Amino acid sequence: MGLAALALLGACSNDGDDLARRAISVAEATSVFELDTGTCFNSADLADSGQAISEIAQVPCTDPHRFEVVATAVHPAAATEDFPGEDRLSDFSIERCTELFASALGRPYEAAADLEIVPLRPSSTSWTNSGDRTIHCVVYPIADVLAVRSLLPG
Repeated sequence: MGLAALALLGACSNDGDDLARRAISVAEATSVFELDTGTCFNSADLADSGQAISEIAQVPCTDPHRFEVVATAVHPAAATEDFPGEDRLSDFSIERCTELFASALGRPYEAAADLEIVPLRPSSTSWTNSGDRTIHCVVYPIADVLAVRSLLPG
């Protein structure tokens, strides 16, 4: 089980990319700045490590989807603080999303061998130009399957 923190992007296998591409046709383009906990989506761009994204393909959680935002955190830095650097922001994002995983899904991340978590975090540009401090904790199944319900309890 591994973690990846990416500037508004994630990582998944090529097979999962194909599944997500097939499901995108029913999706609604949504800005990453409009994501909320419980947003389900597909995005082939999450496979391209290092590539910043601005939109995701949002779908109802009852439609086939690969990814879901299960928690949202805000970095504590003031809007006037400089970008902390990729490594420091990545470390903070991974730590915070791992902490939030248990409260969101009702089990610790370490016990979730079937799920992967990837923080979508501010890019240096959105941090500096927009004061963006929001981190979206996204979960997806490790197996190359599409979910047809929310991963969140309730």
